[in-house]
Amino acid sequence: MNICVFCGSNPAIGEPYVTAAREVGQAIGRGGHALVFGGFEMGLMGEVARAAKAAGARVIGVVPKTLVGAPHRVIFDADELIQTVDLAQRKRVMEDAADGFISLAGAYGTLDELYEVLAMRKAAQGSPAPVALVNTDGFYDPLAAMHAVMLERGFMSQDDFDYARFVPDGAAAVHALERA
Repeated sequence: MNICVFCGSNPAIGEPYVTAAREVGQAIGRGGHALVFGGFEMGLMGEVARAAKAAGARVIGVVPKTLVGAPHRVIFDADELIQTVDLAQRKRVMEDAADGFISLAGAYGTLDELYEVLAMRKAAQGSPAPVALVNTDGFYDPLAAMHAVMLERGFMSQDDFDYARFVPDGAAAVHALERA
């Protein structure tokens, strides 16, 4: 299974998020899966990629040409590197290459990638590939609460609510994708 991981790239992020990223990478490798990710060496992106590769996973990096060579944007030594025209094409390539998705902590880019997958599934334009959100240190608690409000007020169906699985750690995330 090709598992796409969305996560933050800020190199200043520390514990417990670094450990969570490493756990996801290790679980992907131990499960015999491949990692599809944003292609850069820094932040949680680099942590998950290094751990996946060390655990035997094939690593596929997807990098927009607009960011290649930018300061502090070191590309990870992936088994396969795909360069895209821009961030929008990068998302499409990652989505098309993935059989399942895991979202770790991150900011705008991470949420954009995550919600594009969820929205495309809702619009029946994307694959029904499973999605797991790793709720490290309660990071996704506010989002889970917002999903509950959307469900309660009729903006989201029970199927849509159940589609985004909030899990406690990396092993549970990979397990959720394997079960789906």
